[in-house]
Amino acid sequence: MIFSLYPMLRNRQRIHSLLPAAALLLLSCSNDMPSTATVEGPLSFTLLTYNIHGLPDEVTNFETERNMGIISPLLNEYDLVLLQEDFTYHAVVIGKSNHQHQLGPTLGNGLVLGSGLTLLSRFPLGEIEHFEWTTCSDGEAWDCGARKGFTVAEVAFTDKLRVDLYNLHMDAGGSPEDQQARQEQVAQLRKVIRTRSKGKAVIVAGDLNLDIARRADDLLLYSALLDSVDLSDACALNDCGQDLVDRVLFRESNSTALRAVSWQTATKFHDNAGKPLSDHLAVAIEFRQPGLQK
Repeated sequence: MIFSLYPMLRNRQRIHSLLPAAALLLLSCSNDMPSTATVEGPLSFTLLTYNIHGLPDEVTNFETERNMGIISPLLNEYDLVLLQEDFTYHAVVIGKSNHQHQLGPTLGNGLVLGSGLTLLSRFPLGEIEHFEWTTCSDGEAWDCGARKGFTVAEVAFTDKLRVDLYNLHMDAGGSPEDQQARQEQVAQLRKVIRTRSKGKAVIVAGDLNLDIARRADDLLLYSALLDSVDLSDACALNDCGQDLVDRVLFRESNSTALRAVSWQTATKFHDNAGKPLSDHLAVAIEFRQPGLQK
């Protein structure tokens, strides 16, 4: 979340110089850890979604650059990594990643931050698109100060198993303006899923900023999103017992069966003093195709 940051950033005339250049990187590198990308037949893979709170140190009051360096090697434990708020220290947070395929965040413009959306993958990426939200709100949070939205990438797990993977960051805040912005953002997301991903298996992950436990309007919007494009929540299916705004939603297709067999918050994302490395928890999911035994 980005809360009331404009007064702090207004005088940072050179903040854009801290931002990563727009990146669309398909990289090949050596991989020292076993990867499920080589599995024949039934497939298992892990996914992490993590809002890393990657704003400048002066804004977060975290040791953000240091934290990004700690986060970086921990990402290698997961086959797919979806980051949000990867705004300022992109080169640091991917510096120790050994994922072969990387999709970096789009560039900001002056005092407007970029998308903050990064995807790391051990699997090849096919068609890629970036969508900026057509509506935003600064009601209770400074959301219009970033080019938030969502990315879509076709992940080619095998020749026959392909899934459209969505990484998104929706508006925060509980004001009527924030609620209206999220409603329009869900409509935009739903439209793309219905057109681009028609008939395909889909995973939608990221910071939805839908506080369904405390905001009735968010609960209605969350339910409408699930129902309208036939998504299931990995947390609910695994009786996770937690209600976070960081979610992993998915659906199967007629040709692709998927099961979210585990959901957990990844506990390693703390420094040596036990302090969390972000203001969000990292959420880790394991997916399996039916028929693959534990």
